[in-house]
Amino acid sequence: MKKEIIIVAIILFSVNLLNSQEKKENLKKIETGNWLDLTFRVLNEKGEEMPFSCVEQMPDFPGGYNALAKFITDTLEYPISAIRDSVEGNVITRFAIDKNGKVCNVITLKGVRNDLDSTCVKAISLMPNWTRPKLLDVDDEFLIQFVLPIKFRLE
Repeated sequence: MKKEIIIVAIILFSVNLLNSQEKKENLKKIETGNWLDLTFRVLNEKGEEMPFSCVEQMPDFPGGYNALAKFITDTLEYPISAIRDSVEGNVITRFAIDKNGKVCNVITLKGVRNDLDSTCVKAISLMPNWTRPKLLDVDDEFLIQFVLPIKFRLE
């Protein structure tokens, strides 16, 4: 059942992204992974998970997830060295949104090669502020983490 849901989500999201995926050169294609993992963890200021947190308002990228996909594809540059070496692959990144909506703690969870990995981290770090998240009955510092896979493909 879970595989079916993921496959349907991938198909639905990829249909929306097909036109915005191709970069300036015909040889390269960057995709935002066809899905944004909407599971989240709420962390306190020490980085510890807050297990019983109720999120009243989830953070949102300005313009929604289609705007997020466009931002990523417009901001990412397929490294020339990776094109020259015919390197493709999926870079799995994780980032957090703080209580003010600022993007922070951007890391690569699973990389392909340093040039592709660092390109993803840089692009995500350049994201504008998201809408501010709100936790029910929590005024302390907190973070909401997201996972974003980015696919690099040569055509």
